[in-house]
Amino acid sequence: MSRRMQKSVIVKRRVARLHAVQALFQMEATGSNANEATEGIVSHGVGRDIDEMELHGFDEQLLRTLVAGAARHQSEVDELASRLLTRKWPLDRIDPILRALLRAAGAELMLGLTPPRAIISEFVEVADSFFPGGRQVGLVNAVIDKMARDLQPAAFD
Repeated sequence: MSRRMQKSVIVKRRVARLHAVQALFQMEATGSNANEATEGIVSHGVGRDIDEMELHGFDEQLLRTLVAGAARHQSEVDELASRLLTRKWPLDRIDPILRALLRAAGAELMLGLTPPRAIISEFVEVADSFFPGGRQVGLVNAVIDKMARDLQPAAFD
């Protein structure tokens, strides 16, 4: 695979992760289910540019897998994230976009589809799309890193 094709695959997967966060946010905000939120993204939420990143040509299968996995494993991911957050900022008190980020990343970690270090890096980039330069990005990095070490400790030996 050429370097240009590799970059294209990486971008398509990153955009799918960003869309997964949008779908998970939508599920929480509107009470829609995973399929409804995913279909809404696929049919209406593509073909636009945000922060100079084209949001079309994404990995639709990854989007579907992440949203379905996050819905299926939400209680386990939420429990893990809750243990890792401070008492002052429990999961139900943090920004709903942050919850969606943690749920999508947690699902991908639980599904074991991607090396955990790549998941951490990718979701930090996605977090920066929502919170450019904000301290939320550091929180996402720290919590997902701890989640990854808890769920896949052998990857960090």
